[in-house]
Amino acid sequence: MATQDILQRLDPAALTTGSSTNTSNRRHMEKFICSETGGLVKGDVVAFDTSKTGPDRVLYVTKAEQITNGNGLSVGVAAEAAALNDMVDVVISGYAEVKTHGAVVIKNLLTAGGTSAGTVDGRVAADISPAFGIALEAIGATGLVPAWIYKNY
Repeated sequence: MATQDILQRLDPAALTTGSSTNTSNRRHMEKFICSETGGLVKGDVVAFDTSKTGPDRVLYVTKAEQITNGNGLSVGVAAEAAALNDMVDVVISGYAEVKTHGAVVIKNLLTAGGTSAGTVDGRVAADISPAFGIALEAIGATGLVPAWIYKNY
């Protein structure tokens, strides 16, 4: 379902510019339907669900499965938790906190689903899927890393 781009706005919760992830039009989100049996949590990398048929393949999302050299079906990052068959907001571009499988260095290009389902890793030369985003901060272990997600959808 398409959303509208708002050219400029202040986040009403913060009442100042530049103070939250929802300020201005730098983050784009779309609604999808969760088809992950165990549900999704905030920060999960999600991908189109190819187990569906027809256009449902791009309406439903599941955790991006682990694929050597990156998962090219990855579409974005879950902005919230969602149970099976719930609507879920997915960050398709812009700022998001995304789950990482291990250590990530600031300015690392990211690969989605390369080492572990639903996560990102630092990109390596052998990765063949497009870069998923870039790390905005270093993280030394598995957790959430602030990142800029590239628009692929």
